[in-house]
This record gives sequence, C-alpha cells and structure tokens, in this order.
Amino acid sequence: MLFMPGLPYAVAAPQVDLVLNTAAVLLAAVAASRAWIRYEEATEDDGLFQASAFLVLLVAGVLRLAIIATGTAAEFGYDAAAPGQAPLIVTSVTSGIAAVLLLIAAFAALRRWRRPRPWATRVWLFAPALAALGTSLIVLRSGPRLPSFIPPERLARLIEPGVALDPTAFSPTWALMQLAIGAIFAVGAAYFAIVARRSRRPGYPAYLAAGVIAATFMQLHLAAIPGGYAGIVTGGDLLRLLFYLLVIAGVGVATRADLVDLAAANRDLERLRDMEKLGVLADERARMARDVHDGLVQDIWLARLTGGQLAKLPDLPHEARHVVSRMDSILEGALAEAREVVLALQPDSSGNFAELLGKFVADYGERFDMEIDLKIDGSAPPLAPDVQRELIRISREALNNTRKHADAGRVWVTLESTGSSLRLTLGDNGEGFLPSDKSSTAYGLRSMRERADKIGATLDIVSAPLDGTQVIVDLDTGPRQPAWSKARK
Repeated sequence: MLFMPGLPYAVAAPQVDLVLNTAAVLLAAVAASRAWIRYEEATEDDGLFQASAFLVLLVAGVLRLAIIATGTAAEFGYDAAAPGQAPLIVTSVTSGIAAVLLLIAAFAALRRWRRPRPWATRVWLFAPALAALGTSLIVLRSGPRLPSFIPPERLARLIEPGVALDPTAFSPTWALMQLAIGAIFAVGAAYFAIVARRSRRPGYPAYLAAGVIAATFMQLHLAAIPGGYAGIVTGGDLLRLLFYLLVIAGVGVATRADLVDLAAANRDLERLRDMEKLGVLADERARMARDVHDGLVQDIWLARLTGGQLAKLPDLPHEARHVVSRMDSILEGALAEAREVVLALQPDSSGNFAELLGKFVADYGERFDMEIDLKIDGSAPPLAPDVQRELIRISREALNNTRKHADAGRVWVTLESTGSSLRLTLGDNGEGFLPSDKSSTAYGLRSMRERADKIGATLDIVSAPLDGTQVIVDLDTGPRQPAWSKARK
C-alpha cells in the first residue's frame, strides 16, 4: 500500500490536525489515570508502567499542542513549509520510551513482579515523562545544530500535501529507527495477547494488545511518511488515534467488569451483614435464654420447693393448705411456660426445624402429661432462627388451647415439606368450635395469626363443634426465601 502510485499520504487539514491532537491528549490522560488507579487500588503491577507510558505520550501531545497554540511552529521546525528535524527526534524519543515501558508492563503482567517501594514507584511513574520532556526541550532549543535524519529536500517532498509518495525520498536511517521502535511495540502486543489469554478477565488486555498492534503499524507508517508537522494529517495520525481509541475501549470494558464485580461484592456484603445481624440476634437470644433458665426458672423451682416445705407443716390450717396447693399449680404452669420460652429463644442455628419441633413436642407432652403424635413428612428446608421461633410460639399457643379448652383424647402434630412449601398442622379430636363465632377472635388466635403474618406464612383454623380443631400454617420456602433471610417485619 505504501508504494501505490498516485496516492497522496499527507493532506493539509489544520482543523482536523488540531482535533486529532487534542483528542490524543485527552485519551492519553484518561488511559494514564486508569492505569494508575489499577496499580494503586487493584494492585495490578503492570498498571504502574502503563501509567508511565501514557504519561510520556501525554507530555509529547501537550508539548506539540503548546507549540501550535503559541504560533511558534516555524521557530521550532514544526512548520510544513520549512520542516525541521526536531519533530522527527521528539517523536522518536517519546515513542521509543513509551514502547519500552509498555513492553515492561507486559512482562510485569505475565510474571510476579516485586512491587517497588513508594519512592521508587514515583520514580517509575514520573522519571520517564520528565526525561522525555527534558530531551524534547533540549531538542527544540538546539534547532539548526540537530543531526539530519532526513535531508531537508527529501523531507519536504515526503510531507508535501496532496503529492503521491516518492520512494526515492526515503531515508534508511530514519526508517530503521522507526522499524526498531515498531518491533518493540510488536513484542509488547504479543505479550499482552498472552496476558489476555491467561487472564480471568481478558477484556482490557485484549484491547490493549490490539491498540499496541495499531501503534506498531503507526511506526511502520512513520518509517515512510514522517508525521508531527503542524496542519498536516497523515495515516500515522489516524493510527495513533486508533491506538488510543482501542485502549479507551479496553478501559470501558474493564470499568464495566469492575462495576459488575462491585455490585456482586455489595450483594455479598449485604448478605453477610444480614447474616451477622442474625448471628448477633441469635447470641442475644441465647443470652436471654440463659438468664431466664439460670434466673427465673430456678427462682420458680425454688418457690415450688418452699411451697412444698410449707405444705408439710403439721399445724397448717386447711385453708392455707388449699392456697399452697393452688400456688403450686400456678408455679408449675409458670415453670412450664418459662421452659418453653427458653426453648423458643434457642432455635436451632443450623436451621433444622424438624429436630427443634421434635424437642418442643416431647418436652411439652412430658410437662403436661399429654400424649402427642408427631409425624414429619419429607426433609424440612433450613429456616432462619426468627422463622423457627415464631413457628414454635404458634405451636405452643395451639397446644395450650387444646390442653385448656378442647378436652381431647388425641392430639397430633404433623410437619409436611415439598420443594417450595412447608405445612405445619396441629390438630385434636376435642370439642371444637365455630371459627366464625366471636370467640374465635380471642387473643390467642389473633396472636397466632399475627405471628404467621410476621414470617410471611398463612394460618387457617379448621374446626366445628364436637369435631375437633386443626391449626394449619403454610410457609413458602421457595428460592426467594433463603435460609438466612430474616423474618418479615
């Protein structure tokens, strides 16, 4: 393509040249900032050298814009009408330094790189850019004393706008210099491609590899058609812009991946925070259970023992013995209630509600001398401690109602589990009642309904006079009800 006869490779377009250079400066700044953030926050070692490389290119772009903006292009050899050697040398120096830094970055990404100390980090970041700036300023001040890489008459023919490429104007020295820099870019691109293939998130390295390939072709283009002169746009300028666009596209892909990871991390953090809250609540309930057991339960038991000793006194009046007997019955009920509270405050932290229900039913039957049939059908899914606690309290209230009012000959508790629901049934064959009667709105039944609603369950009461009673609790345990979820407030 470089030797197609009659095809012009340089056009005079001052406005386009200004736009391209401004865009290159802005994109270099974004790429340098992103690479530095990757190094500082994500501890990706190659980010340091990438940031340094883009900072060098940023300095070169700002310097060229400053020369054009101050109207000193002719003074420093940037005028296409009288082209000098300074733009050639400045372009070669900055491109060469950037190519070497990107190659080092590729090595750092492939191998475990020992992170430099803070002072050395600053040296790696700023020293190449300062070296490029200092060298460029020295070159600009040297003017006519600069060596001639391309003789002035050949240089003028190569960059003359609208003229076809003249192979006789080539400079072997200049071409070899650009080909050497292009070779460094090419090796760096190959290593970045390897990084992309090995990376867990290949997006940014792949785009960077493609961008460095564009930089390689840019150097090949510069070997034939020098660039950097004010108001002249060449194919090399377009390849330079493509290089930055590919890098920025990679930055966009990496940023999106970072946001996705951040969202996932936030969800995990929210879940861990909920689990921590549940753990704190479980610890607090365990503490309260210990306090009730070691305090209230022991005090009630001591009161019963004291009442028993009082009842053994030989001269105790009959009325006093009757009061002591009533007090003992009341204390016995209070002791049973306190033990149930202890059990309710200590739900199984593993979420095994079937085992917890079995312990509760056995303890309740033993305390009140009731024969309760327990049947567990299927494997109950793990439940949150709050959900377990509310189900136990509903069970206690239902059994209390049976014990006090039903005069039942048979009492049963069943727990049935399917893939997405859990059904708890507490039934008896006692006297029963009409749920539509006003009596069905008693405090105990209202309390059971409120507790069921609190955990997102539904509670139904099936009963009829002389036909027993069933309290049925249905709980959704589908995917939207994970074991660690809290009871609905």
